[in-house]
Amino acid sequence: MLAFAAIVIDRFGRIVAMTAAADYIARTGEFIATRQGRIEGITANDTIAINNAIRTFMETGYHTGHSQTFLLAGTKGNIANVQKIG
Repeated sequence: MLAFAAIVIDRFGRIVAMTAAADYIARTGEFIATRQGRIEGITANDTIAINNAIRTFMETGYHTGHSQTFLLAGTKGNIANVQKIG
């Protein structure tokens, strides 16, 4: 099992695959959840951040070294730092 959480999505934002760690995080519902095959945040602001990151990546495409980070607030007061690398 990979020790990090990774989610692969297609150009429409649908989940194609995820590591066991990402699946566990989504199932616990502390930082993210899945609905109808897509990722969503626990709060509306988190969902907006996720959707903006996906949209930005799809608009700019893959650029080596280009990264974007944002924070997701957990339901138990924890914070997750999410980084997209592409």
